[in-house]
Amino acid sequence: MFHVEFEGLDDVVATWGRAATNIGTGTEDVVRSAAKAGEASARVHAPHRSYELRDSIDGFVTESDSNHAEGLVVAGAPHAAAVADGSVPHEIVAKNAEALRFNVGGRTIFRKSVHHPGTKANPYMTYGEEAAEARLVSATDELIEREIAPLNGNG
Repeated sequence: MFHVEFEGLDDVVATWGRAATNIGTGTEDVVRSAAKAGEASARVHAPHRSYELRDSIDGFVTESDSNHAEGLVVAGAPHAAAVADGSVPHEIVAKNAEALRFNVGGRTIFRKSVHHPGTKANPYMTYGEEAAEARLVSATDELIEREIAPLNGNG
């Protein structure tokens, strides 16, 4: 018969428990960080003509509990999808006024309708998605590394 005894095993188990709890509760911060990184990147790549689209982009946590979190990066401007996806040529007709008003070559022009040539897609939200994903990976790595460092004798 033999006997084995581990000194400090209770401390190791407690440290692992704290690490697991801290990793679980840290997921909200990780997701928030990723959402804000996605927001920042999408804003940089969004057209800045009126700033309406850029200012409508927001990254935030939508759901969180002790071991999981979810987040979104959204663009709320009415034309967000048309900019991201592009648009086909189409007519624009005055609805809320007698005429459309715009400037061409320093002159103000009024028309009941105009032909819009369409626009090329601008993948500004794809850049945001890629930035959010990269930050999610790096922030998760940082969180886990920070929490297991004491178990490796580094903290």
